[in-house]
Amino acid sequence: MVLFKARDAEVIIYTTGVSSFNNTADLFAQMGTIDITLSAEAKDISMSGAEADVEQIKFFGLDAGSRQNAEIDEGDMSMREFSATLVYKDNDVATLSTAAATTITVSNTEVWARTQGDGARAARALIIKVRKNVGGTDYQSNLVMNNIYFTKMGDIESDAEGHLTQSIAGKCLAKDVYDEYRTT
Repeated sequence: MVLFKARDAEVIIYTTGVSSFNNTADLFAQMGTIDITLSAEAKDISMSGAEADVEQIKFFGLDAGSRQNAEIDEGDMSMREFSATLVYKDNDVATLSTAAATTITVSNTEVWARTQGDGARAARALIIKVRKNVGGTDYQSNLVMNNIYFTKMGDIESDAEGHLTQSIAGKCLAKDVYDEYRTT
């Protein structure tokens, strides 16, 4: 058994989703252009599991065993969600849920990157890559959320340690989540 730790993980967001994955390379090798690497600023990360509930539908009358007629209605798989708490350092993550930043030149010495809070969002891809070598064996897990839309740019807050933090969240369809694990 391998115990992965936070130091074994990388969290990377790509500029666009992947149109399709092939079976000739691992998921990480097929990702596109890196937009933001969250590894050095994420304090915690979470990727939700999916649920597909079932519901009983009752009908009039009895079945062959003299029980109430009923069938099971299968619900659709729920969306998957990624969330993280980041140490606030710049407005790079603001571009995930808004339009790209605009460069503003105030003077010869001041250049600002400005985002506006209501821009057009684009689908992106996110990978949580976990890798560890134990006794010469290389273990790796790639968790991919493809076509993820970032839905939350949280409040910028200060915690007891004194630095600013910001929470973010994004969602994608369950069919756009991939998980692969390697042990060689």
